[in-house]
Formats: sequence, structure tokens, C-alpha cells
Amino acid sequence: MNVWTSPRVALPLLAVCILVGCASDMQHVSPAERPAVGDQTLESGSGALISVETTGCPGSCPIYSIDIDRAGLVTYEGKLGVCTIGKQTKRIPPAAVASLAAKVREYGIDKLDERCCTCPMSDVPSTIVSAKVANGTKTIVHTAYCPAPRSISEFEAYIDALVRVDDWIGTVAQRRKCSLSF
Repeated sequence: MNVWTSPRVALPLLAVCILVGCASDMQHVSPAERPAVGDQTLESGSGALISVETTGCPGSCPIYSIDIDRAGLVTYEGKLGVCTIGKQTKRIPPAAVASLAAKVREYGIDKLDERCCTCPMSDVPSTIVSAKVANGTKTIVHTAYCPAPRSISEFEAYIDALVRVDDWIGTVAQRRKCSLSF
């Protein structure tokens, strides 16, 4: 039996990867540092300003979700195919939250059809983006490899860069190291 696939070696390595994650420079937010309910930087209301959820595929697609609230609290939950499994939080500055709200308007997210970016393909991942807009919440499902307005792909990339999602999910090379095969 290969030493790397032996349960005596592989299981402790998997536990370390899950507990530590691939990135160690996250800015975690303690309960005392979390913004108060009245600490709103944009329109009134509570809950996530932006939510992103990725779905799986037969390969090694990262499955995770991100919620960003108006006070800059980012809540990540890694589910599968990522270096950091479980919930993590960090804070982004108020200016970053304001720029995110501006991007919602700039990219015309509220004007896109909710199914603008889907096609009848199976076995491919999707990204589900929900954003608070003037008249409620707009949710767009973007299936990979399907024709979509450039603005939705740019918006997804902007969110990923803004919250530094690779710190949690890892780069493609890091995810290969984190995902142990048995």
C-alpha cells in the first residue's frame, strides 16, 4: 500500500488541511469586533448586500459561499474542493463595501434577467449571485461555459478579488494539494 494513501497518514494530513487551511494570513473577526446592527454604511436594512454561492461538478470545482453585509463583514463557508472547510469571517473596509454597491449599479445587475446566464448543460458548475437592489434582491444563476453578458463574469471576478477568495479556497495548485485522494 502506498504510504500517502494509508489511512494512518492520509487522515491526519486531511485533518491538518481542514483545520489550518491553505492560507494563514486571514483577518478573522472576533465576536467583539463584529459590527453592531446599527453600524450600516449603505442603505438601511440588514442581511447580506451580496451573496455568492458556487455549485459543484464531477471534477474538483470549489464549492463555497460568501455573504458580504453592509457593514463589511464577509462570511465565507467552504464546503468541498477548497482549502478552508467551514465558516470563516473577515472584514472589508467601508470604502470596499461602497465600491461593491457601485459595481452592482455599474454592471446593471438589477437589469439582467435572472436566467440570463444558464443553458441546458449538466455536469458543469454554476455561480449564483444575489445582490440587494432598489426593489429587493436580484439573484442570477450563471452556468459555466454558457453565453452570458460580460458584466456578470466581471462582477463575479470583482467580488472574488475584493474579498481575496483565494485566501480561503486556494489557487488551483493549492487546491490540488489540499484535496487528498484516497
